[in-house]
Amino acid sequence: MRPIIGITCSYENDKEDTPKKYKHLIKEDYVNAIEDAGGIPILLPSTEREDIIFTYADMINGLLITGSDDMEPGFYNEREEADAGIKGIDPKRTIFELKLYHKAVSREIPILGICGGHQLINVAGGGTLYQDILLQLPNSIQHSQDDSYPNHIIEIKHSTRLHKIIGVTSLEVNSNHHQSIKDLAGGFIVNATASDRIIEGIEGTNHRFIMGLQFHPENLYKEKEMFRRIFNEFIKTSSDNNNLVTKNVHKYKKVY
Repeated sequence: MRPIIGITCSYENDKEDTPKKYKHLIKEDYVNAIEDAGGIPILLPSTEREDIIFTYADMINGLLITGSDDMEPGFYNEREEADAGIKGIDPKRTIFELKLYHKAVSREIPILGICGGHQLINVAGGGTLYQDILLQLPNSIQHSQDDSYPNHIIEIKHSTRLHKIIGVTSLEVNSNHHQSIKDLAGGFIVNATASDRIIEGIEGTNHRFIMGLQFHPENLYKEKEMFRRIFNEFIKTSSDNNNLVTKNVHKYKKVY
């Protein structure tokens, strides 16, 4: 049976509505990538309710934390040093994803974080972020670009899980972010960097699958086999939890 993959959503207000109406949104590429790799995608709206977060963790075999806007610097103890480049803060989503992440870690649920999800994984583990790359690292390359096509090269470190998955040490990736990892969380290693040494990928050393990627493989997996392999490995590892699927289907099945 296909593993069930929970995918986190953005939480945005419609600026044209009065009063404002909030929406849970997700880019279709995330859903398509999970489906095509053999998973069953389910969307996980942000919630403050602990019982619902526990239920989400009961239901899923893998967790995909998607791209997001900026994280409030207080989450990594830099509120007093908030940078002018910060934008689009969504504390409700951040709190939800942090709680769900820790619950997934405690249950050994495979986790893949992309872009903002990659950064959230690092913060959840006690790491920090550059609040704005160009302001804090003025000699860096341009990372905030159109992520619909490859736009810079990353170097992948030998003997990392990412290297074993894709089989190369250099890869052209698509990038669209203005923040990045500064201090790496404990229990993680860097598996990829850009030419300016910005961290492009991390992976956990004490868990069977936690990986964060600063680039967007979901946008290009149909064209690039290397990106497709990442999702295939994530789904394969999540499939190890397939015994939970039968249990959960029975647990949440409605009797008519």
